[in-house]
Amino acid sequence: MFADESPAIRTLAELVGREWEAGPASDPARDRYDPRVVAATSVLAVPAWSVFAPYVFPAAGLADRDPDDVHAEVLDLLRDMIATTGPGPDRGSTDVGP
Repeated sequence: MFADESPAIRTLAELVGREWEAGPASDPARDRYDPRVVAATSVLAVPAWSVFAPYVFPAAGLADRDPDDVHAEVLDLLRDMIATTGPGPDRGSTDVGP
């Protein structure tokens, strides 16, 4: 396992943080999410999808979908996750639950 910080994940976290910093300073989501957690989740999700997609496709009833189209949709979903968990005008509600 990794014993040291990954330069790639650190760079992604810095990019996420910079994007968030460009948003409004009063946004409460700025304190709610750590850009490193968002970056790590994104990095984890992509290979996990690649590994488990053959099992998830039938379980989710996706047999009628083109795997490449679904993979592209997953990547779009991750991009939206990054955009919606941080401050910015394109984000939906800041209500993240109790």
